[in-house]
Amino acid sequence: MLNLNKGFHVPQAKRLDESYELQENSICANVSADKIFDLITGFIATRNEPLFFILELPVAVTEEQKFELRPHVLANTHHDVYFIDGLTVEEALIIVIRYRDLLFEDGMISWGIGCHESQTEIMRRSYNLVTLYSQTIIDCEFLFEKLAIPQVEKLITAYDLFTTKEPGEKTSISFSGKTVYDLPEMLKDFGIYLAQQNVPD
Repeated sequence: MLNLNKGFHVPQAKRLDESYELQENSICANVSADKIFDLITGFIATRNEPLFFILELPVAVTEEQKFELRPHVLANTHHDVYFIDGLTVEEALIIVIRYRDLLFEDGMISWGIGCHESQTEIMRRSYNLVTLYSQTIIDCEFLFEKLAIPQVEKLITAYDLFTTKEPGEKTSISFSGKTVYDLPEMLKDFGIYLAQQNVPD
C-alpha cells in the first residue's frame, strides 16, 4: 500500500502500491511518504556535478484571474516555475532538509533536483509520484532497490484511479505559519529566480 503525504487525498488509495516502472530513459514511481525523503536525498548524495533546484508553484488567485476566459472560468491553471542554478551537493541537501516539511507534505507544488552536465533529474510530483530522467537510467535503479521499492511491468498511479465523481484532492499545508508561497522569499539567499509561467502537465 502507498502511504501518501499530508497534502494529497486519493479515493481508493488502497489500490496503489509502492513500486516503480522502468522505461527507456526514465523511471516513474509511487513512493511512500516514509521513503520519499530518503530517495531524493540519496539521489543528491550520489551526484558529482553542479545541480539545480526547480520549484513549480501555482500562481496566486489574483494572478490566475488574468487568464479567465470569462468570470470564474479557466481554460487551464498556471504555475510559476522557479530555479536555483549552480548548487553544490551540500547546498542542495541543505535546501531539501531545511524546508523538508513544506517540500514533501504540501499538495500544491512539484519540485526537483537536476544536474547541469548529465541532465539527470528527479522530480517529486503530485500524489507521491516521483519521476527520474537520465541517459543512463539503469545506473539509477539502485536508489529504489536500496529502499526495497519493487519494479513492476506497468505502474498504476493515482491518476489511473480518478473519475469525475472521485477526483484527487490537493491541499496546501502550513508549517510554523509558512506556506509554499513563502519559499521564494526564504530561498532568495540561494539565488532563486522566476524563470517562466506555464500550464502544468
